[in-house]
Formats: sequence, C-alpha cells, structure tokens
Amino acid sequence: MRESAAFEAAYLGFEKINPDLKSVITDWQTMNVRGERRTNAHTDDDYDNKVIDRLVGVHERVTPVLKALAKDLPRLSRYADKLEAALDKAEGGGKEWVSDIHRDSYHTVWFELHEELLRIMGREREE
Repeated sequence: MRESAAFEAAYLGFEKINPDLKSVITDWQTMNVRGERRTNAHTDDDYDNKVIDRLVGVHERVTPVLKALAKDLPRLSRYADKLEAALDKAEGGGKEWVSDIHRDSYHTVWFELHEELLRIMGREREE
C-alpha cells in the first residue's frame, strides 16, 4: 500500500485529523476546573455532550478518509463500522463508548486503526 498515492493521501488525511481526536479525548478524560486540568468525573452532562458533539465533528471529517483507505485495503472497513457503532452508542448516552479501554470504544478503535496504518506505512508513532 505504501506505493499507492491514493492510500498515502488518505493516510496523511488521517494523520491531519489525529491531533483533533487527541484533543477531544483529552477533553473527555479531563476538564478545566478553576484553571487546572482535573479528571473528568462525567457529572456535568452539558460538558460531556459538548465533547461528544466535537467527536461527531471529527467523525464526519474522518469518514471520507476511512472510505478512501478501505478502497485500497477493504479489510480496513471494519474500523469504520466499529467507529460508527461506538459513536452511535456514545450519542445514545453510553459514555463508556467514548474512551473505555475494556471495549471497542471510539478511542480504542481509533488507536488500533492508527497502529495498523503506521505498520502499513512503515512508520512509527510520534508522541
């Protein structure tokens, strides 16, 4: 796949969106309380819903990228399905579907997809 210009363009599109997903997940896991970042206890539904709305925005942006990736490598379509399922559950009130590591949450599936893309492209994760 590294030789496919279309696949590489889609991969670069994913990498461009990745920092936005990281920001959403950071804001999901923590929140600003009197100027300090604290663990989000998920007791403020308004805050959580705003973060989920941002996750929806990220998902809308990444959906065409996922389709382009799967066009060259159809097995990658499973990630789009899993991301969509996790987002649907999160929007339906299942807060654990945003970033819980014990299920196919949005963040968990995104991380797995990113790892697979890095392997395909012969690249290493940048921290």
